[in-house]
Amino acid sequence: MKIQTLRTPGEVRQVISAGIRKSAGPFLVYFQTHESQVAPALAIQVSKKLAKAVGRNRIRRLLKEVCRQFFPNFKMSGTFVFIARRSAIGASFLEIQTALQRFFERQGFLETTTGSRQP
Repeated sequence: MKIQTLRTPGEVRQVISAGIRKSAGPFLVYFQTHESQVAPALAIQVSKKLAKAVGRNRIRRLLKEVCRQFFPNFKMSGTFVFIARRSAIGASFLEIQTALQRFFERQGFLETTTGSRQP
């Protein structure tokens, strides 16, 4: 699934000013929900203070991949602005995936998974 992105600064500002603000592990997330079946959209902000270009791009790539995996399973649509925190610099793919899965489940975008796994 291709990820839709927020293209203009005005779109990002609109989500930040009117959206809900929550913490998701190494990210601060502003989001708005949509009842219509519009594809989810996202914007990723990583400050130059956090890392050089290689580090910022790594954070973006990991976050996009995690979202690409979760977006097809959403019960409802939304628009997201992810702002990376300092802890995102050294975060592994699994840490980001776990944090976002917990966030999406708590906010009602994904079905809650049970803690027990079958071998």
